[in-house]
Amino acid sequence: MHLTFQSLRLGREHSPESTPKSAALIFIALRKIVMPTRSLSDIEAIEAQPISSRALPESTFEALLASAKRNPHAKALTFFQTASSYNRAHTWTYAEFIADVTRAANAFHTFGVTSDHPVAFVLPNLPETHFTIWGGETAGVVLAINPMLEPSQIANLLRTARVRVLVTRKACGRRFGGTRDAARPTGRSMG
Repeated sequence: MHLTFQSLRLGREHSPESTPKSAALIFIALRKIVMPTRSLSDIEAIEAQPISSRALPESTFEALLASAKRNPHAKALTFFQTASSYNRAHTWTYAEFIADVTRAANAFHTFGVTSDHPVAFVLPNLPETHFTIWGGETAGVVLAINPMLEPSQIANLLRTARVRVLVTRKACGRRFGGTRDAARPTGRSMG
């Protein structure tokens, strides 16, 4: 499978240094902040410490970038299509993963994704789903759409959220049939 945004090159106008801050919760690298909890008092001690004192990254992108800088060749994501094909898995290193997330963020930024005009996705659990989530969050906001909804419900969600980009598989797009124009995001098409 190959989604359109993967073919775009990294843009100079949207570097990691100029990445917009995400309004979403911060992804925390568990290796760095593992706190065993054995009792309620452990939880209370953790909660008593202000989050600002933990020196956490300010965004998910910064957390991913820090992991890529710290361990660029470590495994970040492994994918296999079916349980019977686990021995033919494809693995992304942190360096490869952050490159694909950055590529997606640049594409979404170019297509006008912001906190007011999110990127939406109707995707199964695929590597491209992760690039869409983390790249979309870096560019602005991400809206996950349940593929089990009726096409008219999906179209209504897209319009109400003022979605700028919709990422989906070709097979998912066919399911929308006659509502294709009604479900079209407000921005330019990526495909």
